[in-house]
Amino acid sequence: MKRSELEKAFLLGCEHSGLNPGTEPIVVGLSGGCDSTVLGHLLVERGFNVIGVHINYRLRDEADADEQFVRDWTARNGVTLRVVHPTRPTPETGVQAWAREIRYEAFRRVALEFEANSIVIAHHADDQLETILMNLARGTGPAGVIGMRARREFAPGDACGVARPHLRIPRSNIEELAQAEGWIWMEDASNQREDYTRNALRMELSTLNGSERGAFRDAAVALSDRLAEMQDVILDGLRQLEADRRGHLPAAQLEEWPAWIKRWILTEWLNQRAPFLPRRRAITEEVLALNESQVGRKAVFKKATVWRERDGWYITTGGEYADSGVEAVSIRIPDEGGNTQYAVGAHMLDLSRLSITEAEKMLHFLRQQNERSILLMDLSSLSGPLQLRAWREGDRFQPLNLGGSKKVKSFLTDRKVRVSTRSAISVLTDENGILCVLGHAQDERSRITSETKDVLQLTWHASMMGND
Repeated sequence: MKRSELEKAFLLGCEHSGLNPGTEPIVVGLSGGCDSTVLGHLLVERGFNVIGVHINYRLRDEADADEQFVRDWTARNGVTLRVVHPTRPTPETGVQAWAREIRYEAFRRVALEFEANSIVIAHHADDQLETILMNLARGTGPAGVIGMRARREFAPGDACGVARPHLRIPRSNIEELAQAEGWIWMEDASNQREDYTRNALRMELSTLNGSERGAFRDAAVALSDRLAEMQDVILDGLRQLEADRRGHLPAAQLEEWPAWIKRWILTEWLNQRAPFLPRRRAITEEVLALNESQVGRKAVFKKATVWRERDGWYITTGGEYADSGVEAVSIRIPDEGGNTQYAVGAHMLDLSRLSITEAEKMLHFLRQQNERSILLMDLSSLSGPLQLRAWREGDRFQPLNLGGSKKVKSFLTDRKVRVSTRSAISVLTDENGILCVLGHAQDERSRITSETKDVLQLTWHASMMGND
């Protein structure tokens, strides 16, 4: 490949990975090897504001020489450098995972220091082929065949991204350019060791002749690109499906799809809603199986719960739908013209005393708006101390205008209230039982009548503190 062709491929890679020359800093991993050294040269030549990061793990005899090489290279090319010496002890097993964690922690730390939005890595087309083959060996699904993306968020929702502008450039072309330009680099002797899976695979691929290996690599990269386009369509579709219903994936939307696409959509949904969950087929299968179970069944994972509802799946994470957990809170009726307020978990309960004139205006408003978060009660119908608590199995009340008593559970089922959100529903009681299911309905006995002289207004709403 001629230099002009490689530069064209490099610039196209920069475009695909969201990189633009200018004063905005970019963090670049510099190991001293051929790949990152060529990447550094090309970025500097194109006017990028490069902040280099070198990790000296001290795992090899040549590690200090690599560090000195990078120090000298950055000094010659006017590049700011941060060198990291890990303080965490090297584990006996899982060294590569340990090194990767340290490496990306350092990249992110330096990106925050310089307010950089891109962390640039020198992965190339041969790395992409190896990644795809390793994923296939693990029994991956379609997303694993995509391998690495030209750009990905460093973490879900993070403005900082990991960029790979060389992802479509073969390693042989990178080395040819370095030799033609007289750029020197440090060889990593560990690349020749077969005790690491990737290196063993790399040596196995080296037994193919150049044209065979190139055709194999190009086919893998092309397949990766096509599946990446399909993944983007799935992600766009999920964003549209969830536009108005946070955490909900309607099962009906998936019915016509083949099983493998269903699994893929579910995997991407889980990754969006609970990115801390591992992308494992077993997790996806457990969620998919919920669709054949009864409404209300759930799959519980660390920090996340997926619920089977009538219309599909709902996911809750952390304490998203956990209310206060308080068994009962004593409620004081405010004095005439006054109000009281109670914080209960993620909600607030406001109580106010209204005059008949004020109550009539509010009743008219509520009828017009069909507003259920505000309830009006005849204060004379309340008996004894008031308590706010979570609803319990077996609770009954007589919903306004329904003409008979009903279990709270049945009422919520009839109203199609999701099982996943029911634990956050509270009731207000007096000594005679339930006065209202807050946010939903009140009991018949607290109805406003023509004889009512004193009105209690209850407003149940999400608290600002609970929403933070």
